[in-house]
Amino acid sequence: MLVVPGVEDFRLKHQIHTTLLQLSGNATLKGSHQSIQSRPMRIRFIGNQVPHDWTEAHAEHNEMILALEARDGDRLALAVMRHMAMTFERVRRTL
Repeated sequence: MLVVPGVEDFRLKHQIHTTLLQLSGNATLKGSHQSIQSRPMRIRFIGNQVPHDWTEAHAEHNEMILALEARDGDRLALAVMRHMAMTFERVRRTL
């Protein structure tokens, strides 16, 4: 059974994004992300209202973590690009 995400789920996703940014070592990216944090947070919330979408987003995060563990930059880049595109699509469908 699929469960609609709650506040704790969104906090966990936020922590995943924050951790990935910290690990990037890219100060410019971190600064930009912090300055617009409210926008991505709202997008993440909107884009995961449907249980299937939440499951899909979770699988995308898992792929990013696997790529990080494998230290596979190309795989990670593809996973991040796919996640961004799919997040946009999920938000578009919701709006």
